Amino acid sequence: MGWFHWMGNINLYVEVMSWDKVYKDAKMRNQIFFQTLGIS
Repeated sequence: MGWFHWMGNINLYVEVMSWDKVYKDAKMRNQIFFQTLGIS
């Protein structure tokens, strides 16, 4: 669900992702934290 490219000659990493993927990954990553706080 995204695109990435490494340009080693100039030491550059580029990654393009959809907002939906960013949101979904953040929600999954923080799910336990939110449950512990009782806000999920």
